[in-house]
Amino acid sequence: MSIYVRIERLFETLTVFFWKLFIWIHELKNIWSKRALVMSFKPTAKQAEDARRYWKKLTGRRWPLWWHRLYASYTGKWDPKYIPEMLFSVNLEPNSSRRCDRDALADKNNLVLFAQGGGLRIPNVYASCTCGLVNRNGVLLNMNETVNALSNIGPCVIKRTRDSDSGRDVAIVDFKDGRDIESGKSVKSIVESMGGEWVCQERVHQHESIDKIYPESVNTLRIVTYMTDQGVGACPVTLRIGQGGAKVDNAHAGGIFIYVDNDGYLGDEAFTEYQKRFIKHPDTEIPFKGRWIAGVPEAIEAVKRCHFAVSELGFISWDVCVDEEGMPTLLEVNLVSQAVWMSQMASGLSMFGDDTPSVVKAYRRSAV
Repeated sequence: MSIYVRIERLFETLTVFFWKLFIWIHELKNIWSKRALVMSFKPTAKQAEDARRYWKKLTGRRWPLWWHRLYASYTGKWDPKYIPEMLFSVNLEPNSSRRCDRDALADKNNLVLFAQGGGLRIPNVYASCTCGLVNRNGVLLNMNETVNALSNIGPCVIKRTRDSDSGRDVAIVDFKDGRDIESGKSVKSIVESMGGEWVCQERVHQHESIDKIYPESVNTLRIVTYMTDQGVGACPVTLRIGQGGAKVDNAHAGGIFIYVDNDGYLGDEAFTEYQKRFIKHPDTEIPFKGRWIAGVPEAIEAVKRCHFAVSELGFISWDVCVDEEGMPTLLEVNLVSQAVWMSQMASGLSMFGDDTPSVVKAYRRSAV
């Protein structure tokens, strides 16, 4: 084996080790911050023993039930197959694909690669920037040309394509005569604030069944798919909804989330990250229980098909909007720090259900 290959593998191993160490520390801090919620649910002796036996048999070690208790505190449901966030974030996700692949594909300018499996549309792109080079329909633009191209584009979304999350670095704007109508900021200043990696795209109009719940933000379905030797599976689906006038729906940015069954019916309650509960939307007062929203079965099947196009990735978290015509529209994919807390909190169901042994077996051990 070439000495260069050995050195490359050594550095990759060290990078993965320190990344996992960082995530391990982060998850300990995170569960500590939610300790009151953990302590608020006390499982029965049988529930606790069932969970301990399940994970001992599956992994050969005992796992603390902190995450089980946290998830159960939201819905009151107990599932021994709940995936501890520590296990997923430190072992399963990092081991499910190469870090270099995740880093390369995570750029939001690569969204078309994830939609090519069929059944998902993507928003129209008005302009995009990669490595500081702006292009529109494959034609390079300088700054003046970029400003001219976007000056009267109307409602659109501009967002950084790398190193952004939880609604950060997203500008929801309406350009007319070179300025955003609401903020008064110029096209040039907004574009320059995004750095050298951004995309300006169509502002998607969501389906009426979702828009009625809260019209100020585009409310998205978070669907996590996973690859095993049995094919592609989908985790319990969550609808993320904005509130309080916010234009983004992210839970970390103050949004709420609720379980959606595979037929499109909402659960009984929506939650914030720290468990504030809602049986109806706090702004529109639309009740959640049993309310139906369009496009959920189609969205689930579409992202499962599309996962095959990038099958080198073990897990993909898809943010899907159902548009006015009921068409699943892909807004974003998440490949790093995907997390399993929100789905399990909202649904009261294990992330991978009966596929849990297959998922753990496939990704628990590092391939590096």
